[in-house]
Amino acid sequence: MWIINYSSLCVYLLFYFFMEKAHPWSSFKSSSPSEWRDKILKDLKGKPIDSLTWNTTYGRIDPTEISDHFNETSFKSTEEISWEFNADLALNTNILEVLNNGANSIYLNNIPFKENIFSSVMNDIIHTHVNINELSAEDQYSWVNWAKENDFSGSIRNTIHPSHLLQNDFVLNSENLKKLNGKLEDHIMNCLFIDGDYFSNRIFEIDYELAWLCSYLNELIEYYLINKIVIPKKIIISTSLGTTLFENIAKIKSLIVLANTIIKVHNLDCAIEIETSFNQVDISPIEKEHHILRLTVACMSSTLSGSKRFKLGSKDAIFDGDYWNKIACNIPIILKEESYLFSDIDATKGCYIINQLEKKLADSSWSKFKIIESNGGFRSTNNKKQFNEIVEENSKKRLHALKENKKMIIGFNAFSTAEDQIQFNNEMKTPLYLQDLIS
Repeated sequence: MWIINYSSLCVYLLFYFFMEKAHPWSSFKSSSPSEWRDKILKDLKGKPIDSLTWNTTYGRIDPTEISDHFNETSFKSTEEISWEFNADLALNTNILEVLNNGANSIYLNNIPFKENIFSSVMNDIIHTHVNINELSAEDQYSWVNWAKENDFSGSIRNTIHPSHLLQNDFVLNSENLKKLNGKLEDHIMNCLFIDGDYFSNRIFEIDYELAWLCSYLNELIEYYLINKIVIPKKIIISTSLGTTLFENIAKIKSLIVLANTIIKVHNLDCAIEIETSFNQVDISPIEKEHHILRLTVACMSSTLSGSKRFKLGSKDAIFDGDYWNKIACNIPIILKEESYLFSDIDATKGCYIINQLEKKLADSSWSKFKIIESNGGFRSTNNKKQFNEIVEENSKKRLHALKENKKMIIGFNAFSTAEDQIQFNNEMKTPLYLQDLIS
């Protein structure tokens, strides 16, 4: 309960200081470690200091510990509110509706190219992202040629998916990748896309998730270098967020530090863009109205951590239809227009608990990443086996946590009138979605 109140207080303070256009912590007198501890002990009113600590896979978290700000990279708040499309049915109409709802960015996920997709769409004032990874060669080249003919902001995403790299018999046609990449060389939409959602959906423990994500990033960079494929100047990394505000922020900021470290090791001059969304595995199929709160936490986490874009989709709407899509899209818009959260001030500087989470998470993730690399890297036979074992183990831990209410999701296994619909004995799948547990 104390942690919940502490989080609420921090959010209130952030709102206030952003409205004043000042740094959130600039008016506070700095405290020594002993002074900080004494203040907390006074607030506890006789409760032991250990009642505030908790254990994670990446270390013991002690709110009385003062940690320095770990991330020294430049900070810029979320710029894009993006909407994902996965089907071409009435696509042009749906794009226009979403833009009218307030989104300033669209993401077409493996949708074949058609001339009328962008009819009446002003691509020059929005951001257009197109994933062509699973399309036919003909459609891939159609999208690349479309990008070359224009100078729009966004990205054309063609990469090697982590699931393919984990296949024992996978063979990639590097020449096709090289040709497509060469056509877009130095173009504003050229990028190296890292699908971090794949790991977010499968690995419950964040330090393991980031370690495997970093190993995948490193594997792709090495593959490009070995095959003499020019690495784009822009690297986009997607990752999914949960419902814990502070841990979400620490995760994103740790990821930025880790990715920049790998880039420096390879002597690359690349800009990192982080793309966030709410983790689909935690979308409850019952009492869906609670999802609005979860989306709000994820969006706040995204902007307070300096992510480039926050991505939504029809999966985030409570019900089907444009009205409910608009409700979902309004969440980041309201936060942007009414709360002043979308500011280019890094509010986490001086927030000791976030700084501590970030540092311990980054250190633990980096240590695990080095172990993966010492065993041969992402594609080695031993690591493929270990990855599958970790995914299966994490699914079991997630199922156990949900069953024992150690992981509580409001409207699903907590404060729900429909808990009798949950079947924890259903066949376990990976990744494990809440939908899979409903009879």
